[in-house]
Amino acid sequence: MSKKEKKSNIRFMCEAHAPKPNPKYVEMEPELFIGKNVKMAFPTENENFPVEHMWVKVNEVVEEDGQKILLGRIDSEPLYAKKYYNGCGVAFRLMNIEDVYEPPEESKKSLH
Repeated sequence: MSKKEKKSNIRFMCEAHAPKPNPKYVEMEPELFIGKNVKMAFPTENENFPVEHMWVKVNEVVEEDGQKILLGRIDSEPLYAKKYYNGCGVAFRLMNIEDVYEPPEESKKSLH
């Protein structure tokens, strides 16, 4: 992805309609996500918009205390999650993934 999100694609959603972690990803092997962009929620300090959903490019998987942890870099320009920035490194688990972006040329290797 690595390009700035079009303003027309940035929307505010109420909590009831905002993306949520998708349980189907928890059952998958973490290594399948390496090189993919996944959407996750990040906390903000804005009481009107308590979370911001951003894309993260997964770079590797490590094991910590018997648990697999995904490591990646934010691939979005935060509007409200000010302690994060485009390129910021993050660690997360499969249970945090809301969605996966797959370019059309990768549709044959789909995770969906």
